[in-house]
Order: sequence, then structure tokens, then C-alpha cells
Amino acid sequence: MFRCSRRSLLFACMGLLATSAAVGVWFGAGYRSAACGVAESRNELRAASLSSERIEGRSSRRSGISIPDVLVTDERGRSLRLMSEVIRDRSVCVNFFYTQCDGSCPGTTRTIRGLRAELARHFGADELVFLSISLDPVTDTAERLAEYRRSYGITEGGGQAEWVFASCEEADLEAVRRGFGAYDLDAAVDAERNQHAATVTFGNARLDRWSALPAAMDRSQLLSAMCRIMGNSAQQRYANLLLLRK
Repeated sequence: MFRCSRRSLLFACMGLLATSAAVGVWFGAGYRSAACGVAESRNELRAASLSSERIEGRSSRRSGISIPDVLVTDERGRSLRLMSEVIRDRSVCVNFFYTQCDGSCPGTTRTIRGLRAELARHFGADELVFLSISLDPVTDTAERLAEYRRSYGITEGGGQAEWVFASCEEADLEAVRRGFGAYDLDAAVDAERNQHAATVTFGNARLDRWSALPAAMDRSQLLSAMCRIMGNSAQQRYANLLLLRK
């Protein structure tokens, strides 16, 4: 009669459980992938059925955002007015950084680079602008900003929105940070450049709609929030809205 030791029986049971779990994971992953694909296709159809008509702007301001129209110098050495020449009446995504930052800045820059490519599906290149403002205007000259941009492989064209890297005078920088709400309530923390928050501020200047979220949050959720706030039409606002999944 065949005999099986307890040890052999235990290993056999463990192997059976592992195999069952692997099969379940494989089938479960395949089911979830197919379900997500169907959900996303349905979402795109719903978005396409929404109005593409441009939402009318408001004559009076609603938000507490007040961005000063200061002079900034971009990576090409151009002197531009922040509001009237860079942002204008476009949608905008703003972050504060400095080229020598070895903390959160590299990750934030890569995140925004990905968002820029994805948002090109929903926004025309002339509807949106990306703006990275240096927290170290003394060090971050136009040449340094240009080199930083090149080091991350950031180029123009391909249907993607303009991305401006800029610096301004120290006094103006303080006003700009305050205008965007990008400062810490603790003065000691706020004075430390390397303590700046890794956030992206985004909005629609024409509609006066603004928000800010952590750059490290789930990118799909961040993208959906950006479309909702920055969109010029119902179609743009809901184009990337995530469907709730169980």
C-alpha cells in the first residue's frame, strides 16, 4: 500500500494551493483588464457625446487666486509678462522647482512630462500652457533652464502644449508664489527652498477655475482632475473622468 509522509502531503497541498492561486490571479487579471478596457471605451463614447461648445467666461472673479503680471525670463532668454504674455486666457499647469533640486523636483518634472503628452489628446496646443517657475532665480539663468529642459528630453511640437521654464526677480517670485498659494504657513519652513511642496497647480485663467494636487498622487486621478478644472467645454472636462470600479 502506498504511504505518504506528513511532510510530503504538506508540500503537495502547498503546491496545489499555489497553482490554484496562480490560475485565479491570471484569470482575475485578464478579467479586470478586459473590464477596464470596456469601461474606458464606454467612457470615451460618453465624452464624445458631450458638447464641445466653449463655455462662456465670467465677468467677475470667483477664486482667491490673483496672479501678478510680473516680468519673467524664460529658457530662451525672452522677457515676458507672466499673465498677459505667458498664461493669457489659456488653461495652465504650474509647478515650482529649481534646477539643483535632488529631492522631489525630478519626479515632478517627469510626471508633468507624462501629463503633457496625455493632455494633448484632449486639448489643442494653443489652449494650454505648462509653466515651471524657478525658486532659485540667482542660479537658474536662461542657460541653466534650457539645459535642465534638454536633460529631461522636453521638446516642442507633436501637438503638445507649450512648456515654459522661467525665473523672475526675488521680490516678484514671492508675489507669484503667494498668488498661486504655493507657500507654507510656517515662515521658517517657507524660507527653506528644499522644503517646498511637490504639488502641481492647474486651472483655467479664462474661467477663473483653479486647483492644486500632489504631483505624486495616482496619475490617472490627477489627469481626470486636471481635465475637469482646465476644460473649456463639457467634452474636455469629462473626457478623462474615471469610472468607479469595484
